[in-house]
Amino acid sequence: VPLTEVGNIDYCGCSPKYLDGIITGLLVNGREYANGAVVEAGAGEEITLQIGLQNTTACRWLCEGTGAVSLVADDGSFKLDIPCEMAKRDRVTLSVTLNNHSCHVAARLIAADRGVFGDRLDLRISRG
Repeated sequence: VPLTEVGNIDYCGCSPKYLDGIITGLLVNGREYANGAVVEAGAGEEITLQIGLQNTTACRWLCEGTGAVSLVADDGSFKLDIPCEMAKRDRVTLSVTLNNHSCHVAARLIAADRGVFGDRLDLRISRG
């Protein structure tokens, strides 16, 4: 079955049909932030992100092999794999610790060897 995008057009890297997900929550060092926020942190302060994700389509999220779902940083600094298969409406929280990271933290959901989909993480860390 060829991969198609919403609207039944050939897949070009935007949004695969039947595969979607949302960011349901974002905690930074235990405090809740909205996606797109600017987080103030002390110089050298360790940053722990907890990112809540939800599968919003009937397509199961796989945890291994072709189609395995991960949240991957645009700069390659982290790749967080989901721990188990996820059906529609299933939720998971993934965690990552960032040391001395200062700037833009951007990540996206990726289905291995298939494409990018769903919400994108967008967070700015400002060190004082």
